[in-house]
Order: sequence, then structure tokens, then C-alpha cells
Amino acid sequence: MPYLNTYLPPPAVRKEDRPHEHTSLEEYDFNFCLNGREVGVLEGEGREVRLEPLVPSLHAQRLLDASLPHPEMFRYMGPRPWQDLGDVLVFIESFSRSNPGTMLYVIHDKKDTSGKLAGVIGYMNSSAVDLVTELGFVFILPHAQRTHVLTHSASLLFDNAFNLPSEGGLGLRRVQWQAHGSNLASVKAAERLGFVNETPFRLRAERVVPAGKEAPHLGRAGDGRFEAGMNSRDSFMLSITYWEWEEEKREKMTALVERR
Repeated sequence: MPYLNTYLPPPAVRKEDRPHEHTSLEEYDFNFCLNGREVGVLEGEGREVRLEPLVPSLHAQRLLDASLPHPEMFRYMGPRPWQDLGDVLVFIESFSRSNPGTMLYVIHDKKDTSGKLAGVIGYMNSSAVDLVTELGFVFILPHAQRTHVLTHSASLLFDNAFNLPSEGGLGLRRVQWQAHGSNLASVKAAERLGFVNETPFRLRAERVVPAGKEAPHLGRAGDGRFEAGMNSRDSFMLSITYWEWEEEKREKMTALVERR
């Protein structure tokens, strides 16, 4: 007697469909699993950044224009460098909006009067059951690197993640950070923000990456991905728990913000 399994993978997002290119802010559904309240802008006292939920019709073209001169930024990121608006629209739809565990924000630097975007940052791999999220797709544009932007953005995301629902937050128990096994600068940045490295020896072959992306493990002929040139990368895992946040990390983050 055969056993029934009708699972089918979701259909691929197609560039020619131009997903949500013209969907207004009022009509755009962020589809984020952790928000029991409306998605909103994140900002706060002492933080010189403003995190605005990423809406394709408002931000996709600006992200493309800002990133085109800097393909090197995608070295350790999931997607390949964006070449046109369709690439950005497909990324936002497939990586963020169609994935309930992901919520992305564009970063506005309040100190920058030019109006340029400072980058993108957000939550990913979130679980409403386990009360966990990850600071992910940390995409700080070159003009905003080595400034206050990452520190202040992370501070807002930490506050929102760890504050209880009665305080307007998500009431999570763990916030994590994953880094490509070759990206030691990302590990260093996370540790400066207070993350604790849980994997000093790396998670081996932790995920498959698109063809052409840097990764040390080739896979095996016949595994379905090898033939497409999709290798596996190693990863570092870092985290902050709610008790660490309450006992010491929040105070240290406040001190970091004040220094920047």
C-alpha cells in the first residue's frame, strides 16, 4: 500500500511578473509571523537611524541604484548582485514577503541630509512558536559603514525583539546571528554588538548557496544540487538570550549607542 505525500515546493517567483512593483504601502501585506500588532517604523531616543518597513514600490529602485556600484557587497550574501529592478523585486518577494519568518527594513540615517538610504537590515528565520529570530540580511552601504548606523539599527531591533508585548515589543527569548564561515568580519561585528559565539569551529556544510557563490563544499554527484553548481557553505552561529539582554547586554548596548 503506497504512503501518501502530496507536498509540492512553492512555485518560483518570476522576474517577468514584477511582484508588487506598484503595490501601495496601504495594500502591501508584509506577512510577518511575529507581529501580533501592525508592522511599523522603528525609531527611538538616542538612535540616529529610522528603520522603515521595506515596500517594493517605495524602495526597490532606490536599493538597486545604491547597490549597483558595489557588487562586492554580495560576496557573502545569499543573492547574486542585483542587475536590474526585476532582480530586486524577485528578491524581496521570495526572500522576505513570501517567507513569514522574515521582515526587512530600509535604514535611514538621520545624520545624513542627502536622503540616501543607508542600507537594509531585518529579522529572518523567526519562529512564533519558539520565540526566536535572527538579525539578518545586514546590508550596510559603503558610505554608512564604520559609522553609527549598524549599532543604532541593531539597538532598535533588539529593543523591539526583547521588549515584552505589554511594552510594545515581540517578547522573544533569543536573537541570533549567522555568518558565512569565511566572513570573520561579520563574526567580529556581531561580537561587538554583544552576541556570544556558539560555534567557534563552524557549522559544517550548513546550507546550500546559489551557483557561483563562495562555498568550500562541492556536494556529491547525484544529490540534485551538485549538477546545478550549488555548493555548501560553513556558518558561524551567535546569539543573545533574553536573560543575557536583561542582565547585562541591554546596558552594554546603550553604552555602545552613546559612544556612537
